[in-house]
This record gives sequence, C-alpha cells and structure tokens, in this order.
Amino acid sequence: MDISAKTIAFEEGVSASTVNRTLDSTRCEFRNNFNFLPFHLCFDEFRGTHNTYHFICLDADNHAIQTILPNRLKQTIFNYFMRFPAPVRSLVRTVSCDLNSYYVDLIKKLFPNAKIIIDRFHIVQMLNRAVNSMRTDLMNRFDHNSKNYKLFKRNWKLFLKRYDDLNCILDGPQCRIIAI
Repeated sequence: MDISAKTIAFEEGVSASTVNRTLDSTRCEFRNNFNFLPFHLCFDEFRGTHNTYHFICLDADNHAIQTILPNRLKQTIFNYFMRFPAPVRSLVRTVSCDLNSYYVDLIKKLFPNAKIIIDRFHIVQMLNRAVNSMRTDLMNRFDHNSKNYKLFKRNWKLFLKRYDDLNCILDGPQCRIIAI
C-alpha cells in the first residue's frame, strides 16, 4: 500500500521533511541488490527539485525504476554502476538513451556486451531541428518582402508534414500544396 510522506508524518507526529530524510538515508539498504541488473536498461535525466537534474535508470521491459541518482554527473553514474560486479554488468544486452554524449562513453565502459539504442523521440527531434534550420537558412536568402520569403515563413508546418498528409491543388498553372 502506498502512503504519502505527509500521512506518515501525521501518524508518527514528525514533520514530512523528517520522513523524507529518513527514507533517503535508508534507501540504499532496501532498493539496491548489486547482484542483479535487467537485460535491458533505459537512461534519462529529469528536472527535480530546485531545478537540479537527476539521473534515472529504468528496466526497459517493465519500466520499473532501478535507481534515481541525485545528479546526472558522469562520475556519479559511473560510481553507482561500478558497485555491480563485472559479470552482472556484462549480462546487460541493451541500453536505451537520448543523445547525451557521455552516456555512450559510460555504456561502453560499464556494459561491454550492451548495444546502444537512441530513442526515437530524440532522433525525430534532431531531424525536425535540421529541417527547420535548413528552411530558415533558405528563407533568409530572400528579401523579407518577397513572395518566396513569406512562403517559407508562413508554411513552416508543411515542411514537417508527412508526404502522405499533403495534397496538391491545381490553382491555374501552379500546384498549391496544402495539409490534409
């Protein structure tokens, strides 16, 4: 049964901060089994309290949290996974991550048999940025009052549409492309 820190604090007559501090100090005793790692891991970071970034590691099969580290520094992540014996780390088959450059270095050092998978979201995001950058570079070659400049400026969403979602309407001798 899940109980909030506030509820525990009320029932025990202490502050919620005391409950959280106690849980943090005993977290390692209960969660960490350094003789097991899932075959498939996911690495990412998230913004926590006070705008600090934390590292999170998930089991890619069932999305169970393996660990949350207080920061996303390379050395912190490395030190955590070095607690696992080399034979345990060598059983990891895949690690999914974003385009964070030092994740790739860490994965190669920590998990010698693991394949690195870059998640789709970040690949699509990178492609969208590249297309948008090309569009703005081309747009800026034209005079700001020209028809071509205005076409690139106004119709930016068309460049990101799938080809199947576009339709060509004949408008006299020209074809106008619109989104379906």
